Amino acid sequence: MVKKTAVKLLGAGGIVLGVALMVGTAWATELMAPTSSSTSINGGSHVVFGSTFAGGSMARPWVAQIQVPAQRCLRLEVTSQGTDLGMQVTAPNYFTAWRNDDSGACANCPLVKIASTPNGGWYTVSINHWFGGASNANFTLRYAHYPVGNPNCAGATAPNIEMQSTKSPANPQATPQQQEEGAPGVQ
Repeated sequence: MVKKTAVKLLGAGGIVLGVALMVGTAWATELMAPTSSSTSINGGSHVVFGSTFAGGSMARPWVAQIQVPAQRCLRLEVTSQGTDLGMQVTAPNYFTAWRNDDSGACANCPLVKIASTPNGGWYTVSINHWFGGASNANFTLRYAHYPVGNPNCAGATAPNIEMQSTKSPANPQATPQQQEEGAPGVQ
């Protein structure tokens, strides 16, 4: 009887541990963007060495979250790479994103320049092979934020995703469709 109870408890503990390991946070490096007022290109920027990976035929991009205040020029530039990479930067509001593939100083290096960050918070940066394929590659990323109007953001990258919120002004927790159907807002 004791043996059966012990086996059941160990089995239940294994299931709980397995679920706990599956429900983890996203793998993203958290970085603080340095503040700089330098007008030289990439002046005062930090350097990060990163890698993309291929697990079989599955792509595993490098992902980081970079903290930036609102109303700042944000520059992110890959200055060397082992393969042709692309970059996407998503604002904390998740309604605005910028992408680039081949604008950096090195051949086919991505460069994203945000003229004025729309929100203060953590900007999600994803770097991977330009078409999303699986690749093992090392790269060097330089990043910093500057005052708006700084030459580091001249010719800024245009946002290529600007979506509108689907939340209703009457109930910011529910979409208009949910309100029509009488559904309560999300808690």
